[in-house]
Amino acid sequence: MEPRYAPNGRWIVFARLAPSANGVCCAQAVFIVGTDTHRVRRLTPWRLNSEHPTWSPDSHWIIFDNLPDGTIQVIRPDGHDRHTTVRAHVGFGGHKPSFSPDGSKILFMCENQGTLNRPPVDYNEDICVTHADGSHIVKVINTPNTLENYPSWGPAATR
Repeated sequence: MEPRYAPNGRWIVFARLAPSANGVCCAQAVFIVGTDTHRVRRLTPWRLNSEHPTWSPDSHWIIFDNLPDGTIQVIRPDGHDRHTTVRAHVGFGGHKPSFSPDGSKILFMCENQGTLNRPPVDYNEDICVTHADGSHIVKVINTPNTLENYPSWGPAATR
C-alpha cells in the first residue's frame, strides 16, 4: 500500500497488510524493496500497525505512524535507529506524516483521540506541523466539526 520511491531512487517503501488469525483485517508493517535487487525486507514489527510510510528528502529516514493511537516514528532504510518523534497521548495522535522539502519539519494530520479507547464525542482532525525532532508542535488549522486529512507539502521554493 502507498508505495513511495526514495528521492535517491535506490528503494521503494510501502506498507503491507496481513490478515489476523481470526480473519479480521489487518496487521500492518512497513517494508522496503531495493530497486536494483528487488529484495523485500520488513522494517517494522507487525504489532506496531505501521502505516503511511514516506521518505525524508535526503533518503536517510522513513517516517510513518502507528495505529491506532497515532504515534509518529522514523527509521533508517537499513532498519536501524527506529525512534519516536511525536508521541501519542490521551486526546492527541498524529497520522499521515511527511517531511518538509528541506527536511526540517514534519507535517501531519493531528486528531483528538490519541490513546483514548474510542473517539471523543467532539472527535476532530486538524493539520499540525512540528520540527523534525518532534519539538514545538503547532496546530496550523483548527476547525471543529471539519475533518482535514492527508496534508502534503508543495515543492520547495526556487531562488
